[in-house]
Amino acid sequence: MSKDLVKKNALQSLAERLSVDPCDLKSTLKAAIFKPIKKKDGTYREAYDSEFIAYIAVANAYKLNPLTKEIYAYPDTKTGAIIPVVSTDGWNRLMTSHKDYRNHYYLEPEESQWITMPGAKPCPKWCEIHIVKKDGSETVVREYLDEVYRQTDYDSPWKTHTKRMLRHKTKIQGAREAFGFAGIYEQDEAERIIEAESVEIQSLKEPKALSEKKGKDEPVNAPEQTTETPAPVAEKGSPAKDAPASPEQAADLFKGQFICSDCTLPCTKAEYDFSMRKYQKALCRKCQRKIKDK
Repeated sequence: MSKDLVKKNALQSLAERLSVDPCDLKSTLKAAIFKPIKKKDGTYREAYDSEFIAYIAVANAYKLNPLTKEIYAYPDTKTGAIIPVVSTDGWNRLMTSHKDYRNHYYLEPEESQWITMPGAKPCPKWCEIHIVKKDGSETVVREYLDEVYRQTDYDSPWKTHTKRMLRHKTKIQGAREAFGFAGIYEQDEAERIIEAESVEIQSLKEPKALSEKKGKDEPVNAPEQTTETPAPVAEKGSPAKDAPASPEQAADLFKGQFICSDCTLPCTKAEYDFSMRKYQKALCRKCQRKIKDK
């Protein structure tokens, strides 16, 4: 199936669901959603057809309305790419409109167990969502503030609306666990992805300036390697299916990301910063929970 046919079918299907003309929908979305994107060199470009197709396909697959900002295009200012992001209203629709959904409710600890993260407002140390399905089963997901909180140097929602952000994160993870939503992000996750991509690749080779200072006959000491900083990677790839990758292989597989020292899978900067403070090594959220549950 050609790219033009996929684009045409996805756009027509979305337009039919929204009861608008496909041509009008395309021009409206490109004008309102896909504004000129700033590239790394400071210039601007229009959205690529592949990005437009991906955005339309995701909106159509999850039956989200881009005109009411249930899904929108989030620009990656580091790479100049587009990340389809689902808003809080979009996640509400995804969860409550699912054929197996019945209701949901939250649980939080008493105020005596609230904590205050740096620069933030007092907030429950955890939040728990219970999603009840029509078959009577119940999915329970608990998110901890110290694991999901994102420290910034500006007044982000994590600082001004800490409790609301924790509840949003809990709701989204609960919806994913209960109904298997995959391949879509919310804005906080998109920003973390961009932060991870911006991590500079550190070379294990000696800096040139240091080499030049050494005499030709004088031995040059190799730089010390520590376990505190996970090695960022140089090339993209996928981990082996039969066995977990070694730390060295993982470093080559996941470009610009931090690597969990236990499972060798990539972890976010926030997960890395938290695990280094608490466990003195880089750990993804899953491995952190394994340690916490022991």
